Amino acid sequence: MKPVDRQKICPNCDGRIAYDATQCTYCFATLPQDNTSSKIFGSSQDNLTAIYTPPYPTKAETEPKTTSKAAVYPEKESPLTENAPTDVKSFWPLLLLCLGGNLLTLGILQFFFSDRGVVRLEINGSYWFLMVLLSLPLLYLGLKNASKNDS
Repeated sequence: MKPVDRQKICPNCDGRIAYDATQCTYCFATLPQDNTSSKIFGSSQDNLTAIYTPPYPTKAETEPKTTSKAAVYPEKESPLTENAPTDVKSFWPLLLLCLGGNLLTLGILQFFFSDRGVVRLEINGSYWFLMVLLSLPLLYLGLKNASKNDS
């Protein structure tokens, strides 16, 4: 089994290149060198905390240590008297979206496929039962999902 080569991502083209490469093989951009000196001296967070004090008081300064052997129970929340506003989902946005999409499609059909200003769409009328049979499960699933979203 071949060991996995360490890779890094080129900051210029997001290509995967070898970890120790100095130039990207895809976009030929020169890559910045990693400074290994930070590994010798520890993490930069340790260096910063030693140099700078925070502008806010820390927990140790604000809260004195209290050793209490009494059991502390969390405070029970009182029930809310206000009802939280519920999201009322309306069918109007969906209806307007469907109507607008259908009118846009009809307008594009008229613009590109009209013959002397007339667009004729002919559907064989003997397949009406097939359309009704296909529409019933779709209507059932749509109404079921709409009622599930309401509750």
